[in-house]
Amino acid sequence: MPGKLCEAYRTLGGDVIEYGKPAPSHFLAAMHAAGTRDLSRVVHVGDSLKHDIAGAHAAGIDSIFIVQSGIHAEELVADVASPADSVAAVSRLAGRLGTPAPTYVLSKFGW
Repeated sequence: MPGKLCEAYRTLGGDVIEYGKPAPSHFLAAMHAAGTRDLSRVVHVGDSLKHDIAGAHAAGIDSIFIVQSGIHAEELVADVASPADSVAAVSRLAGRLGTPAPTYVLSKFGW
């Protein structure tokens, strides 16, 4: 939780430069490292609406949200009666958190 560390240091009077999600610069730097500037060829996969999905949205790239793992898993699984309900459950949670909804929703991620 680097944001918590930044806030604690800032409270102590320290100067803080934050770099990472959800700032768009994090996503744009990753695209640069991958050798692309074409937003239509990029998708960010994540499990945090506040960091992954909000950051991808702020950078103008598509996102895939994973339901059954990560920080929102327990809350979402409790709100899903069937796999078809995942999109609606994620949309409700995004609304409650005040974050953008992801472009796509997957129940789980695997290789």
